[in-house]
Amino acid sequence: PQTRDEQTTAAYENLRSLVNPYPFLPNELCKFNETQIEEAIQSVSFYKTKAKHILQAATICNDTYNNDIPDNIDELMRFKGIGPKIAYLTFTIAYNKTYGICVDTHVHRISNRLGWVKTWNSKSNGPEKTRLGLEKILPQEKWEKVNNLLVGFGQTICTAKTPKCIECSLKDNCLFYNNNMKIL
Repeated sequence: PQTRDEQTTAAYENLRSLVNPYPFLPNELCKFNETQIEEAIQSVSFYKTKAKHILQAATICNDTYNNDIPDNIDELMRFKGIGPKIAYLTFTIAYNKTYGICVDTHVHRISNRLGWVKTWNSKSNGPEKTRLGLEKILPQEKWEKVNNLLVGFGQTICTAKTPKCIECSLKDNCLFYNNNMKIL
């Protein structure tokens, strides 16, 4: 089951309130055990696994990276539970460096509905294929903004289950809308 944005926000706020002072650093997270972290993030899917990964990552960052995160994206992606989406988002926020497009469910869905990339009917139809497709067609200086622009749009207009196509200013260019909402 996919975690909704509201659940993620609630889990983040709970974790943030658990760790004080803010911003929380890896050594602050290391003061807690898995059960405490689980309780803070229980609103998200697979919270037990994620709590374990959070604690492991905090310990590695504290012990190996001088209480910071790695400054190399490949090293960050070696952490359990860290894939391209989180790694690219982390580097954009923490280091103001955009090495790739952060593709979440909204970016994936909208990019496919608009026909910017076509991964829905292929064998490898996940967000990573969407990321690679978007990175081929968009100039690198635009990559940082893609996620922010499409997440809000995906939460309000181009929603997963009941998109508001009539309100959408992009409907004339939308495969989903123009195919009588039978695809995607």
